[in-house]
Amino acid sequence: MIGSRNTASRLYFWAMVTLGSIGCGAAIFRLWGGGTAYQWLILAGLTIVTGSFTIKLPGVNTKISLSDTLICINLVLFGPAAGTITAALDGIFGSVRAKTASRRLEFTCFNASSMALSAFLGGLAFSSLIPKPMLYRDPTMPIGSLLPALALLALVYYFANSTFVAIMVALDQNLNIFSVWRDKFLFAIVNYIAAASVAGLLAQTEGSITALMVLTILTAIAAIYVSSKSYADTAGDALEQKQSGNRWLHSVGMLADAIGAKEKWGREDSLRLRSYAKILGRAMGCQDESVKALETAALLHDVGKIAIPETILSKPGKLTVEEFERVKVHPAVAADILSSANFPQRVTDCVRYLREHWDGSGYPNKLREAEIPLEPRILAVADCYTVLTSDRPYRPKYDREKAVEILRSESGKILDPEVVETFIRILPGTPDDFSGDMARSDLIAGIALNGNTGATPAL
Repeated sequence: MIGSRNTASRLYFWAMVTLGSIGCGAAIFRLWGGGTAYQWLILAGLTIVTGSFTIKLPGVNTKISLSDTLICINLVLFGPAAGTITAALDGIFGSVRAKTASRRLEFTCFNASSMALSAFLGGLAFSSLIPKPMLYRDPTMPIGSLLPALALLALVYYFANSTFVAIMVALDQNLNIFSVWRDKFLFAIVNYIAAASVAGLLAQTEGSITALMVLTILTAIAAIYVSSKSYADTAGDALEQKQSGNRWLHSVGMLADAIGAKEKWGREDSLRLRSYAKILGRAMGCQDESVKALETAALLHDVGKIAIPETILSKPGKLTVEEFERVKVHPAVAADILSSANFPQRVTDCVRYLREHWDGSGYPNKLREAEIPLEPRILAVADCYTVLTSDRPYRPKYDREKAVEILRSESGKILDPEVVETFIRILPGTPDDFSGDMARSDLIAGIALNGNTGATPAL
């Protein structure tokens, strides 16, 4: 209620209602005194009817209304007075139709006042640039004179209406006025420009309100509504799909961090693996898409371990046959999780075949040699070196010389010999500390925002 507002918003509310009442009173006096054709009432009635047709702009907290087009037509054809009353009526009936607190009397008064003042100021701005302010009397205005006036009408009407409401919201909720205006109303300018353009077009074709003109207006509004609604719905669905995908990707990244914590796999180890995979991928001649897939798979290859009990992951001794069989499911589980999040096949294949061995003794499909895609062969070498040089529950980390010795011993068995030799060759110029890199979950969020937009991510 009015009494519950803070002092600033209460004073602003009453100032707007007072000014709006004065403006509407002056407009009624002008219309009552004659000189304005009665046809403006037809447009006012159409404004009330079309006011319920609004379109939500995707991605922003803004709705556009088709009634603004009719208000602009009244301002252009019949002057500020007719447009002011039309806008006030739109504000009143729009508040009454609303199912929220806008039904309350003070919101109805404010909406009617702010819209009336906005239309009044827009009408005055338009009239200041043309010799005859009511074009229904002379619809042959040169286009060179009409366009600047229409542009000024759209801008003044837009800025006045959006600013009046933004100030009220900001004062009432103790928010920054500019932030409210930017977040809620910035993109609504398109609606006002379109409304002024339609008004100018009709003013050029016919000055009086005839049955044909009413039919033309209704047809144009219906076409605009259907096409705009269809576009907004499609764009909204696409935006929701992208946001849902990004939320899912961020959740996958957080899951990877959680798995790393369960397995005592530090964040620094994850960053080292990612960096080794990236450097080795470039040394092996991989293109950018493959390098990005390697980085992503390096960060997320262990998400499938969510299906493995922590007692097995953290076991200090050798696993039993049954325990190892439980462990062997994690590449397929991880690949399925990433596939459901619309990751590219390069990434899911890299994760799925990471545990395949060069000699065919790996899992899940016992692929061998060139049957294994190049990316998982590269990641396997980087992963093996990272594990060897990291502390594990069953042993301390090895130094670089010992890790290289073990890599060579597994070359041609578990690991691709060519990839092993390439890694050993570039290793002297590769740092062991990548702690300055981004955190794992932040990297996943960045990948999502920069690449994954739905069904065909760019990785």
